[in-house]
Amino acid sequence: MATFTLSVDTNIDALTSKAGGDTYNTAGFILTIDQDSRVGTNQTTSTTLGPVTITAATGGAVNIDGTAIWMIPYTGGSGNVPAWNTAITDGGAGGGTGKLIGVHSALTAASTATGAAMPATGFIRVKQKSGTYTANALGGITATASDAGRIGWLEIVGDEASTVTANRLGSVNITGAWYSIGTTSGASNQTMQIPNNGLLRYAAGVFIEKTAGQADYEFYPNAGTTTTTGTEATRGKVVWIDNTGLVRIGNSGAATNGYTPASGLAVVIGNIFFENCTTAARTANVIPNATIATRYDFTTTGGGVVNVDKCNMAWYFSMSQAYSVAVSNSSFVDGILLSEVATEMTLSKVGVGNKPTTALLMSPLTMTYCFAGGIFTDCVWARVSMAASGAHTNTLTDCTGFTFLRDTIRANTIKGNATTYAVIATRLKQCTWTNPTIIQGPMNFVTCDDIAVTDIIYANCVSGTTVTTYATYWYLLTTNTINCTFSGGTMPVTNTQPYTALLSASTGCANIRLRSIGTRGSPVTFGSANACGLVYNVATACFDFKIQQVYVSNTRTGIMTGDNSCKGILEEHVFGDYADAVDVMAVLNLERKAMGGTGALTAQTSVYGTHWRDGFTGTTAGRIAILMNEATTETNSQIALSNGAAFTSAGGLYMPIVGHSATFTMPNYMLGHTSFANSALVMAGGTATNYTYDYAIDKNDGNGFSTLTTSNYTATTLGTALNGITGIDASLGFKLKLEITTGTTNATAITSVYMTTVSSTTAQDYLYPLDLTVITINNLVVGSSYEVYNITTSTTLATGTAATSTVEISGVASNGDIIRVRVRKSSTAPKYVPVETQSIVANLIASVYVNQIEDTVA
Repeated sequence: MATFTLSVDTNIDALTSKAGGDTYNTAGFILTIDQDSRVGTNQTTSTTLGPVTITAATGGAVNIDGTAIWMIPYTGGSGNVPAWNTAITDGGAGGGTGKLIGVHSALTAASTATGAAMPATGFIRVKQKSGTYTANALGGITATASDAGRIGWLEIVGDEASTVTANRLGSVNITGAWYSIGTTSGASNQTMQIPNNGLLRYAAGVFIEKTAGQADYEFYPNAGTTTTTGTEATRGKVVWIDNTGLVRIGNSGAATNGYTPASGLAVVIGNIFFENCTTAARTANVIPNATIATRYDFTTTGGGVVNVDKCNMAWYFSMSQAYSVAVSNSSFVDGILLSEVATEMTLSKVGVGNKPTTALLMSPLTMTYCFAGGIFTDCVWARVSMAASGAHTNTLTDCTGFTFLRDTIRANTIKGNATTYAVIATRLKQCTWTNPTIIQGPMNFVTCDDIAVTDIIYANCVSGTTVTTYATYWYLLTTNTINCTFSGGTMPVTNTQPYTALLSASTGCANIRLRSIGTRGSPVTFGSANACGLVYNVATACFDFKIQQVYVSNTRTGIMTGDNSCKGILEEHVFGDYADAVDVMAVLNLERKAMGGTGALTAQTSVYGTHWRDGFTGTTAGRIAILMNEATTETNSQIALSNGAAFTSAGGLYMPIVGHSATFTMPNYMLGHTSFANSALVMAGGTATNYTYDYAIDKNDGNGFSTLTTSNYTATTLGTALNGITGIDASLGFKLKLEITTGTTNATAITSVYMTTVSSTTAQDYLYPLDLTVITINNLVVGSSYEVYNITTSTTLATGTAATSTVEISGVASNGDIIRVRVRKSSTAPKYVPVETQSIVANLIASVYVNQIEDTVA
């Protein structure tokens, strides 16, 4: 093995006496590699790379450049292959020229050696191409170009266990171009050939256009050893590539499998191929080692700068303590590592696929201790198997500030263990996924903070229908995951819904939002085979959850399950099937508003603060119910007990003596009900005829509650009286106050009551706002009038007169909205000069401080 220490910027073709496994030190200069490891000037069939080092003290760079590699199809070959680097020139008016680096009789053939007879037909490869070639006789070689040619390829081979060492003073720059493999035919089992130099070729996948002629490529990973996948676009965008580089589309070689794209789409791959060899056999490429760190790799602990575009890499792309990493339009075999990268990363159209034999069971993306953030766009992470516990597709630990746009996270065989996930994210902060495609396994968030996932595309299984062996979800939240929002989502492949729930949370998770999934008119189906059980479930000290505007159908069980260790759950417009009748409310301070489903009013033990519930049992009917649970501090205003009435803590209200009374007040205006039906109040636990009833109503018309009636209605006459109420606007809603008084001595606790309402599909589409921002005005002069206005949405949020020096209001505003506050006091002395100020909403909070100056002129 030789050692080369640069003294000037050097092309690898200028370095003589290579022995294979050679060492290269940049010593402050640039090493350029633009020819194959085994073919070209001063290369032999065994001159593979050994250690390549960017010298820590003086820097330098390693530039692997495929941008000016050209391949020219030819006929009429004769004579002998000239020396490498011979100028090959265009015989026409194109002015094309380049240095000879290979002559191949076929894409699967090794280059013919210099001095050997020219193949009659084949491909000529040149580097440093400039100008244009035309279909004419070529200069410098005896052959005639068949056409203008196209981008060619490079093959760079490294010894196993060797490495490129990148230090802070320099950079590694891999810059390729798209190599055109072919064009889709629209037929299953189409094959195409990736060039292989007559040796093994390990390709992670290919890129295929979405729209003909638009170069809008998306990555189709190599499905490796697996032979079964769905044929739809969502699950089936894979290919099968054998170890000679033969690409098979829409067929595994055994049967029709995968998605077959339309005809006329370009199929490409990065034109720089990185392969491995053993030190004992440097003339041959070898299967990427099953111990991934044994492959040729990267050492970046000195703060390396690594930039990659358009390559296919069977090396191990391991970036540990790199200063910066940027990767685009590139594919990697089995997996990559990003750890402790110091600056923001950018990865765009990066794909990880698998080998055709000997599946390597590792996460395609492993990322740890990356706190500078990054943006990942249109990346595809494909794992062979999820058979074992912990066989996750993406493993992300202790990272902050990442944005993932349209990533696809998939496994190519059916999940085989309950504790293996598409994504396991541990202690992530401020990370977002937008429009991810998740194929198999939930996204599992463990002790994460400030996570957002928007418009997930989900399929429970890579082939067939939903698997029932293991609990599965869209999202699994555990161990104090907080401040997360999960919005939108679809399941485009029939009967590939999760089996258990969309979301499951436990062990201290808090401030979680699940929202905007489906619509009432077009709900997300939970499947006709192996239907999903629930929208969500919570357990073990979860609190402050909002489930809003989630519409599903064909539930196997209902909307949710929970337990009394959880507190503060708000449901708004959460629809299952209207007939669903098993949902109980076993959570503290659970508000269920505008529910779609019959639900259950079963009494729960040691549940507090859960009182009112309203919803719809069909397109024209609804219910308003009260559960007889004792109040918490937060819900004290909803219940008033008189004359000895008491709660049992087992979900019952005990009022055995005549004159015992309880008054219940709705905390919010209930939307979606157009009127009350002329139906008797229905009671559970107690007997309705043992009590009398009175009510008051606030129609949200500015007049507040009406006077509480004193009619001592029966359950039946109450229904008649409520039915006679006019002026209810379903878009504004109403509040109800209900007084229940014991009229007959009894010995049974009441567990619930409900009243029947009238509704319509139009009324049920009136929605509560998703977000309410708390806006605080501080330092007010008492008696001042104020206006709170959302400039961003051109909406008045509140007006009023300050009764205290601090006013707090809730209004519809989102993070980033600009809130204007105007304050004046001009009606009574002392008077003050008008004040205007602004605040920007952050974390659904806005606060202003006003400094009012007395108006001495007025």
